[in-house]
Amino acid sequence: MTRFEEEIVSPSAKRQNLRKHFRGGTCFQPASVFDPISARLADSLGFGIAIFPGSSASAVVLGAPDIALLSINDLVDQTRRITRVSNLSLIVDADNGYGNSINVIAAIRDLEAAGASAITIEDTVLPQIKGTKGEHLIELDELLSKTTAALEARVDPETIIIGRTHALRTGGAVEAERRVKALASSGVDAIFLVGVNNEDDLKVIYNSSNGLPILLGGSEVMLTETELASYNVSIIIRGHQTFQASVQGIYSVLLAQLNGELQSYPVSNLASTEVMDMAIGKNYFRSLSNKFLG
Repeated sequence: MTRFEEEIVSPSAKRQNLRKHFRGGTCFQPASVFDPISARLADSLGFGIAIFPGSSASAVVLGAPDIALLSINDLVDQTRRITRVSNLSLIVDADNGYGNSINVIAAIRDLEAAGASAITIEDTVLPQIKGTKGEHLIELDELLSKTTAALEARVDPETIIIGRTHALRTGGAVEAERRVKALASSGVDAIFLVGVNNEDDLKVIYNSSNGLPILLGGSEVMLTETELASYNVSIIIRGHQTFQASVQGIYSVLLAQLNGELQSYPVSNLASTEVMDMAIGKNYFRSLSNKFLG
């Protein structure tokens, strides 16, 4: 029986659980989820904290790469589908807020109402501008305007606003340090960095973050979770293998079917009855049926 089946936790309580982790001095790799099935499984296994990445959202909702085709409504709807079937504290990747600071306000309110525990706002220029290549950053003043708008937009004070910067990949350590210091002074609850690939850069970020929890993604820094925690890293994201594995599973079964090999497809590669029941919350719905339908 999943924790969801035992007790339904309020959105605010989920946010408090994530805040408690941020204060706990440990580093954790959250579950990467993208739909109700992955959320139920992660919750059943006891993860507690999960992340809904923009790349997975674009892929699962649109069947498209992460190139700013996803709308805020798409993201909100899928977030709601995830949060309503689990007690996970969900970190939602809201890209650059889907527009300017006023768009950020709408995005925060909609995602908060959909049950998000934490929402990231980043400093990338999206969508790509004609004639440009690679990743580009918005001006720091605009980033701070967006994070300030996000902080003012939340209705529940427990909702966590995370300022995210790609400056290490785009502007180098000096620019990253400048942006982290500014974000730390802006009132955000945590800071998200991508592209931290060595301990020296991590030391710079740690010294600039004013004690805020740090999230790392797209990082190749070879440190253990215990070592990362010493730099106040609360969350480490080491890829989104759950979605990749699900895509490979579907592809393999369809290919076997096309080649006339489905009858001999390894049973060990398929979900057991127990796992399927866990994925669809069968025990929970059986209990409802017994209680209300006799």
